Amino acid sequence: NLAGIKKEELQRGDTIVTPGIFQPTDAIECSLLLLPEAAKLHSGFRIRFFLGTSEVMGKIYLLQRKELYPGEEAFAEIKLEEKIIAKRGDYFIFRQYSPLLTIGGGRILDPYPKREKKVSSKFLRYLEVLRKGDTADVVEAISKEEGRDGVTARTISLKEGVYLKDAENLLLKTQLNRGLLKVGDRFFSRDIY
Repeated sequence: NLAGIKKEELQRGDTIVTPGIFQPTDAIECSLLLLPEAAKLHSGFRIRFFLGTSEVMGKIYLLQRKELYPGEEAFAEIKLEEKIIAKRGDYFIFRQYSPLLTIGGGRILDPYPKREKKVSSKFLRYLEVLRKGDTADVVEAISKEEGRDGVTARTISLKEGVYLKDAENLLLKTQLNRGLLKVGDRFFSRDIY
């Protein structure tokens, strides 16, 4: 029961969150696995994307190649037709548009990707850190990816799905242990200077 909310105002896939922690997104960067029994998948393939109870149409754009074969894993960007609430580490499945068959799944690495970035070996290393790294590795990698713009607690809060105060603490801890530079409310990787 939610006070002040009518049943008609809710629909499948709606997410209740603390204000300010999440922001809707219509694109994610992820690692995905194509099931062994699935047919090969090409970049631009239309899918049904399932996260929690939400179902959204979208397209998969492979970042390292043009095709993915059954049983293989790859990094990809998924562009969605509707906005969702997501955070790094969330697991999802995807199905063919038609016929409706589950063909794979994956894990969200970046719920708020920067647009139109070149897929370089540096960028693929960044995604690998998001996939395998601990929290300090991830915060440091995000600060490197933000480059000369630096990273704020708000950015970490959004990407990691944590309260702003927790994001500030993560940045301060990473500053202490990894040597991030702090200027005002922004943190910078020493690697960019």
